[in-house]
Amino acid sequence: GRLVGVDCAAAALRSVKERSESCHVELVEADATTLAPFADATFDVVVDKGTVDALISGDAAAATEACAAAGRVLKRGGRFVVVSHRRPDGDDAWLEAVLAGLSEVDA
Repeated sequence: GRLVGVDCAAAALRSVKERSESCHVELVEADATTLAPFADATFDVVVDKGTVDALISGDAAAATEACAAAGRVLKRGGRFVVVSHRRPDGDDAWLEAVLAGLSEVDA
């Protein structure tokens, strides 16, 4: 299958490329809030590792946009996996941002 890594920073992608030359991963520079290089319904699985955490710390709307973009590029029945290091502290802004973004996706 196709494995794609996305980051908005070219330097980060260069670093990954240097450390993973033996891996068959396609690296793409893209904004997580749009995932513009990708068509609708492109992927079976989207994994977010820390992007929502980073965005929610500065702008909940951006986190919602990123979740909506992830939902847009998922195939029907696809899975969106969010890896977070956030501690549950009673602040539901994180979960609200994720759910709001996913609610924008056509079922």
